[in-house]
Amino acid sequence: MALERKSRVVEWESIAVERELLALDRRRWNLDKQDHERMVEEERQKRERERQEQERNRAAIVWEHLTPSPKCLRYGTREYSATLAHVPVGLDPLEECRAKPVDIHGKKVYPDHCSTENVCGHVKGYWSVDFNEGACVTSFRDVNDKGCVQPGIHRYDAHLENLQNGDDWREMCSTTPYNIHGHHYAHPTICTDWGRWGIGGIWDVEDTYCP
Repeated sequence: MALERKSRVVEWESIAVERELLALDRRRWNLDKQDHERMVEEERQKRERERQEQERNRAAIVWEHLTPSPKCLRYGTREYSATLAHVPVGLDPLEECRAKPVDIHGKKVYPDHCSTENVCGHVKGYWSVDFNEGACVTSFRDVNDKGCVQPGIHRYDAHLENLQNGDDWREMCSTTPYNIHGHHYAHPTICTDWGRWGIGGIWDVEDTYCP
């Protein structure tokens, strides 16, 4: 009997020790969890403060010297450029350039590309603006029916209008659309310089009636 009671006492004591160890582990786990949650919250607050500071800094960034190119880029399109100014230290100027729109003709437009070349450490943005650029809208007039020029091909030509001094006539002509007898053509088949008669567009159109 005495031996049995002694064995039970040892067993109870062992259970009590295990319970104490479990309780100690639980307290440690709770403390570790609280420390982790506090660290996570401190990191979240730090990131939020950094985000707010970056937003305040970004508010000072502006586009300066927005300038249209004197030449048209292609049909209905002119290139604009501007310099990004007041970019704070710590922000990537190229990323800020890509993320910042500018107002052109009443619309907010993001740059097509950004560059640091030849700008003395500054970043320049470039826009290809294809709306409200009437001076770049070329057109064709006086279409001439040249008849069949080879089996299955009917040829037309027309004079290019509204070409501005300094514009690339090949680029402007080759991007100017035209309608011939109800059919829309995005561009001529060929563009040619007619000398003193100006620039011409030539359309070689499939025609099953051409022998």
